[in-house]
Amino acid sequence: MVRPLDTEPAVVALSAERVRDRRAGQAAERFREGLRILRSLGARYNVAECLEGFAWLAAQAGHPERALRLAAAAASSRGAVGTPRPPSSSPLVEDWIAGARAALPNAPEVWEAGLRLSEEAAIAMALDEPDQV
Repeated sequence: MVRPLDTEPAVVALSAERVRDRRAGQAAERFREGLRILRSLGARYNVAECLEGFAWLAAQAGHPERALRLAAAAASSRGAVGTPRPPSSSPLVEDWIAGARAALPNAPEVWEAGLRLSEEAAIAMALDEPDQV
């Protein structure tokens, strides 16, 4: 059994810095690296953080459907392993999720589709691996 990592992986921490600085390209690469590492380790406890990072990037790039689908997949991942979103990031995440919902007339359906994604399919979507979705 894989234990939750004691702290956020270094790549996630670096990505958070870059996201705050609005360097989306660098942040996306760090999130990709983090997801690949977490996937290879089977460390499901931190996958949701990376998925939320990709969802935020999608929201900032004007892709609310992708953002909402990945955010829902992250929520599903958190529920599956019992790791709630850190309280410090909840207001920010909820804010851009609300923006994505408001931009989509079919937001409930998109959210449900994201909840139904397997974790592997959500990772593939985040990593742009269409043959895996």
